[in-house]
Amino acid sequence: MLRAFLDRTVVKQAFDSPEMLTSLGFLESIGITGHNAKLDDNRPEKTDALFAEMKTVHQTLLSYDDSGLDESQLLSKEITLYLLDLIK
Repeated sequence: MLRAFLDRTVVKQAFDSPEMLTSLGFLESIGITGHNAKLDDNRPEKTDALFAEMKTVHQTLLSYDDSGLDESQLLSKEITLYLLDLIK
């Protein structure tokens, strides 16, 4: 379930960012290119909402019990927490 949570979080962020979608390039492989002509919404309100969401992601991630995670999941959790701590 940890992997599904992380994947869902990343995909949600990607689809809210035309620049990230362009950078990832996976939509172009299926012929979707409308996002390529758009820029991210960089208004302060949008940035504040993103930071608030990342705090929620951080709290949710901390709720996963380490004893129920395999080695790969634990590493993913630790890396994600490290990266989230950088933006606090």
